Amino acid sequence: MIGIILAAIAAVESLYLAGGVLGIAVLAIGLRGYLIPGTPALTKRYLPKRVLRWFGKQQTTTESNGELAEDASDLDTEEILLSENVLRICDDGADLCLTDQARERWNAEIESCDGVTASGVSLMLPGVDTHSSVSLTEDQTGVDLTCDGTWAGHWPSEAAVCADITGAAVLDAQLPMWEEFDAQERAQLLTGLRLFVPKCPTTGSEVSMSEKTVPSCCSSRQVVAFTCAGGETILEQEIRG
Repeated sequence: MIGIILAAIAAVESLYLAGGVLGIAVLAIGLRGYLIPGTPALTKRYLPKRVLRWFGKQQTTTESNGELAEDASDLDTEEILLSENVLRICDDGADLCLTDQARERWNAEIESCDGVTASGVSLMLPGVDTHSSVSLTEDQTGVDLTCDGTWAGHWPSEAAVCADITGAAVLDAQLPMWEEFDAQERAQLLTGLRLFVPKCPTTGSEVSMSEKTVPSCCSSRQVVAFTCAGGETILEQEIRG
């Protein structure tokens, strides 16, 4: 669609130019599967619809950061986390909460976490050696994780990475099948779990949820944001009315 629009604009000047633009667009899509670099999400991950109902919204296509997978897996995240005693139905009977066991374990993992380490990343990303060299690089959109010089994923903040690392330790302890999940499946489970992080993994502050408008070059979008008191984003999910 973008290629057609560009070709139509070019046609104002020249039909030959329009043909060339459209040809380049088709070639780019054929080679990469998309026209604009960075268009495909690194991960489409699970966010329970229950959260969006708090705002009276419905879920749109999720394009979240954190893994190499491009498509959401078929796992029923909510069912798995409930059945393995990680989440429970809250006392109000409508929402989900961490179980006492999971909350205590996650708080302990956060308290003992020494930041982004190879051993922690190895629980989150299958195939990463515990002796790997890991590093984070920050930009305007978040942080990139690198393992042994190879890009491993993008998160909205270091706090989000630490939430997934400590969350992976919780799931490793409570899910017998954790080792069997691939990177895409782990990403989906960890993003679902990240909604319930008991406190900010980097500062220990409270994590709050709000609805906000995120501007871009050409438009704006409404998102549900989970944010540390210091401003670090744990998770954002686009919503629509």
